[in-house]
Amino acid sequence: MFILGLGFPPKRIFTMGYRALMGGILQIVLTILGTISLSLFLGWSLVVGVFVGGLAALSSTAIVIKVLNDLAVIDSIHGRLMVWYLIIQDLAAVLMIAVIPSLAGDAGAGILLPVMISLAKGLAFLTIFLMLNRTYIPRLQYWVAAVGGKELFLIGTIIFCLGTALVTELIGLSYALGAFVAGLVVSESEYNYQIHAGLVPFRDIFLCIFFVALGMLLDPGYFMSNPGQVLAVTAAIIVLKFLYTSAATRIARYPLKTALYTGIGLAQVGEFSFVIVQMEYQYRLVSANIFYLITTASLLTMAITPFLLRISPQAVERLSRLLVWLKPAAEDAAEDFMLPEDALQNHVVICGYGPIGITIGRVLKAKGIPFVALELNAQTVAKMRELGVHCVYGDATAPEVLKKVHIERARLAVITLPDPLSAEATVKTVRDLNPGCFILVRTRFSRELEELYDHGADAVVQEEYEAGLSMLTRALKVLKVSAHDITREVETIRVERDELTKTCVLAPEALSKQLAPHQIILRLKARSKEEAIRELVAAAVNSSGAEKREMITKAVLEREQIESTGIGDGMAIPHARTEAVEGIGICLGTSLKGIDYNAVDGKPVHILLLLVANESAHDLYVHTLSSIASIFTDGPFRRDIIRSVDPPQVLARIKEREKALLDQAECRRKK
Repeated sequence: MFILGLGFPPKRIFTMGYRALMGGILQIVLTILGTISLSLFLGWSLVVGVFVGGLAALSSTAIVIKVLNDLAVIDSIHGRLMVWYLIIQDLAAVLMIAVIPSLAGDAGAGILLPVMISLAKGLAFLTIFLMLNRTYIPRLQYWVAAVGGKELFLIGTIIFCLGTALVTELIGLSYALGAFVAGLVVSESEYNYQIHAGLVPFRDIFLCIFFVALGMLLDPGYFMSNPGQVLAVTAAIIVLKFLYTSAATRIARYPLKTALYTGIGLAQVGEFSFVIVQMEYQYRLVSANIFYLITTASLLTMAITPFLLRISPQAVERLSRLLVWLKPAAEDAAEDFMLPEDALQNHVVICGYGPIGITIGRVLKAKGIPFVALELNAQTVAKMRELGVHCVYGDATAPEVLKKVHIERARLAVITLPDPLSAEATVKTVRDLNPGCFILVRTRFSRELEELYDHGADAVVQEEYEAGLSMLTRALKVLKVSAHDITREVETIRVERDELTKTCVLAPEALSKQLAPHQIILRLKARSKEEAIRELVAAAVNSSGAEKREMITKAVLEREQIESTGIGDGMAIPHARTEAVEGIGICLGTSLKGIDYNAVDGKPVHILLLLVANESAHDLYVHTLSSIASIFTDGPFRRDIIRSVDPPQVLARIKEREKALLDQAECRRKK
């Protein structure tokens, strides 16, 4: 609780936005009211319904945030919204914990007066401590830090936390409330980060102990005796929390898909619920049967949460199609702010106007290039409009929204959405609506590249990779490497890595002209990666001596150790730069059985195209590497190459493919 208060400075509430605040409060209210209705239907008392509703309204902060981070969607609209809802729920849990001791013995006499008394005590206690925080507490922190160093400072912080918890217990409130207030009053201290760093090990230890204690609450005997009842309550919690959370989010005017994602993500019972139900049982506010029933069902909802979050993209897509009649009322897609009709021609559509989108938009505006931005953050939309930016509120994954900004006439779509699932859906929708539009996408991890390209992206910018190139450039500048050499190295690395791209890039000299019949090996004898590379090297530079061939093979194998050049779909492009070769060497080989190549998709490789070059042939090497990746992206073409019966047939098919790509590029240029 102290760590929770420490991470929630009072000013943070003002950055939340009224819609998130309204949605979070509505979610709690709707869940409590719905649970009360269900409790009365089951024959439970009103007071029990209120208590059970309170704990059912809370979700698991630890589990949800962990899974959102693992799925890399915590920065998405629904990810951030879930975090805000969890914060609001945690604050509500603090209030619930504060009033439970006052209700002991009064459950049958009405709950309003004890609640009001507890809230008044808590408010007075918080006010006093906030006043002390402006004067005495900072001085005390400074004195402890100056006199005793970080060890005494950590001990002093723990004593302050425990002392505050003891005071709250003495005035009739709970230890937990005191710990939260202690963290809250020092959350804006200049020592905040040091306090947090010192207490992180304690937090992790106690969190482990807490979850072990949760597991000990599970009574297998009770579950075996009442499986139907437990499973029914578990299903009811998940379904009803999903419905209430989704409804609250929709009422707060968030898009349907955001509401569905949030409802699925928060459809469990949280850690604080166990603290609350334990206190209720301790003070005899709930019966033993209700205690064990709620505890067992709640643990099951927590256990199923990671699975629910992982299948949420597919579930949301299906549910959004079923609930399509709900969309028009709340999408507010491109609602009343549009560019003049003649301005939306060969324009740019920026999907996601966060820091990346704003940077792109600023340059486009300075260059006089027409663009329109789509953003789901209403505050950002309002702010950008004030600055004269053509920013529209709407979900870029929805075809109706993209049609409003005339994506069918756009020249370029820039998708900066941090959520990979939303980015994939947007790419697919844009490609369906405008097959000729160039789609540029941002992504975080390399594992997402193939999915984005498969959905129709033309180019994908990977954050980690681009950050690595930027750091390399700066490091080489510090080491006084010439600008020309830096540019060459970055260009080469980029092309080597961008074998995975599907952008149409053809070398100045056609691949069909660089390949000779003797450099095409149909039915490779090799069965392993190293054997295949040696066989290809021998054919690519057959005029070189054994020593140079060994040097070339070593260079290619060293490149493979850095990262496999098996790019998936049965294709590998082993390559390297080495002084052992004169000019450029190339060889194509096929294998019907396939070669275990440690490709990115884990499948055997059936086509290998080796490329080795001297530093002096840098430009031709870079363009040829890009050209190879472009030519071999087509599945039917690859299958034709594998089925070819002789080298001339392979060369003829490569010529046909090159001509088709050039025609496509010409059509795009004319458009």
